[in-house]
Amino acid sequence: MSNQPNETEIVNEFQRRREKLNNTWNKITELTAEVAEHDLVLKALTPMDTSRKCFRLIGDVLVERTVGETMPAVNGNKEKLVEVITSLKETTKAQEKDLAEFQEKLVKVISSVREATKAQEKDLAEFQEKLVKVISPVRKTTKAQEKDLAEFQEKLVEVISSVRETTKAQKKDLAEFQAKYKLRVVQKGEAEAAKEASAPA
Repeated sequence: MSNQPNETEIVNEFQRRREKLNNTWNKITELTAEVAEHDLVLKALTPMDTSRKCFRLIGDVLVERTVGETMPAVNGNKEKLVEVITSLKETTKAQEKDLAEFQEKLVKVISSVREATKAQEKDLAEFQEKLVKVISPVRKTTKAQEKDLAEFQEKLVEVISSVRETTKAQKKDLAEFQAKYKLRVVQKGEAEAAKEASAPA
């Protein structure tokens, strides 16, 4: 059995790679939205006095900080997010290139598989035609053999009937012969007895 993947497996692999690319783009969209939120925070804090109190949510905890402490942290997070987005965009370029190359291979493989399938179907059709040609004379021969067998059976019945009639006639002739034979024996015995009786003592 061939280890070459079939058409379904190849299509599934293509869909898996495309889904991976879509997930990367979704992550970029999500992080871009976070960068926009950071920009809004920085825009709101910039005009304020650096000593003014503000609150920053770290995880699930709301922490009190000053504007001067919060802005560098927010700006630092924003820069990290931008770096991640840049890295992810590079990843998407590689994924898009990989997907495009795989798509070309996919088209070639599917075309090859379909051509092979057409060839197999053609071979099967030709085999069926040959099979029909072989079976047809066999069926004709079988019909002729069946006819010959039927005629032979009829002749055999006639021969058996004739033999039975002959046997009956032979039995009849034998019975008549046996009857005659016994009669002659009796007649011969009586003649010998009469002869002995007439002889002088």
